[in-house]
Amino acid sequence: MWSRCFGCGDKCNSSNCFDRHSYLLKIREVYFNYHHDAYNTKVVYLHDPIAMLAAINPSLITYEEGAIRVQKNGITRGLTLLYNKQKRVC
Repeated sequence: MWSRCFGCGDKCNSSNCFDRHSYLLKIREVYFNYHHDAYNTKVVYLHDPIAMLAAINPSLITYEEGAIRVQKNGITRGLTLLYNKQKRVC
């Protein structure tokens, strides 16, 4: 159980931080209940831990905005790739 603000520490006064963490606490409960009912376990399997990290403490990651494409064919099928025509890959 999270008992403190992971973004700011124990004494968080930011309403934005409070709103974000309140939301995370609510969805955490949904995930715990689902995993308990479906798998009879007291753990949560994270599908995208980086997204959770970004929600908890955005300062721990760097990111770039851009268009994302999902590969539909070939060896990279199912992967999401950042599509940015402005930058050269090679």
